[in-house]
Amino acid sequence: MVEYIWEDNQLEAIILGCGPSVGVPSLRSGWGKCDPTNSKNKRTRTSVFFKNFQGSWLIDASPDLRFQCLSHNIAKIDGVLCTHAHMDHVGGLGDLVGFASLGPIPFYADTLTCTQLENMLPYAFSGKTRFLDLFSVHDLFYLFDLPVMPIIQKHGNTHSLGYRFPKWAYSTDLVEISEEAFQMLEGIETWILACLSIYKNPKHAHLEKVLSWVERIKPRRTILTHMNSDLDYKELKAQLPFGVEPAFDGMHIFL
Repeated sequence: MVEYIWEDNQLEAIILGCGPSVGVPSLRSGWGKCDPTNSKNKRTRTSVFFKNFQGSWLIDASPDLRFQCLSHNIAKIDGVLCTHAHMDHVGGLGDLVGFASLGPIPFYADTLTCTQLENMLPYAFSGKTRFLDLFSVHDLFYLFDLPVMPIIQKHGNTHSLGYRFPKWAYSTDLVEISEEAFQMLEGIETWILACLSIYKNPKHAHLEKVLSWVERIKPRRTILTHMNSDLDYKELKAQLPFGVEPAFDGMHIFL
């Protein structure tokens, strides 16, 4: 296991969306067990925006990206980190053309995701219409001076990437964490972590499993995201242990 020195570099983040692939409410099942009168239960598809004095970045481009950026006056994106090529995480790629006035935007993903996206949306990555530059990442890389470590995560029969930063980590769409990944997560202060449901799922971690991971890593703060409609914000918050809380769309965090 290679050890890395994580330097301080404070960031501000916004949870743009904390919902599952169908959002909450969904077209199929509506609000589920979520109270529709609580605005924190209205969840667009999962994405996060973060920035420091050097630049601003996205993790994933959800199908709701245009609405999310307009809602939070986001007018500049210096790069995009992608977790995987499922549509609830890349369905908003076309909207990124609006941020590419100065040239193609750097887009970071693993090799499999790069290949999938080139096939799905070829005009975005090549030719005169290109507005995204693909970078395949497998080891430590930098966003200006900000170090980032990609972490491979099991996601059903495929995988996704989590991302480790100096003081925090982002882990969505995962069902298992390897021993190597646990080591890479050691020392984080904040963990934005997917928790789909109270029920077991072959592709996504459920609440009991997620809390066992938190107990092992022991971050100061854990924020649950990618939540289904069986997780009501108020009820979930009341039952979570100290230091763990549900996200909500528009949540601001300092990291």
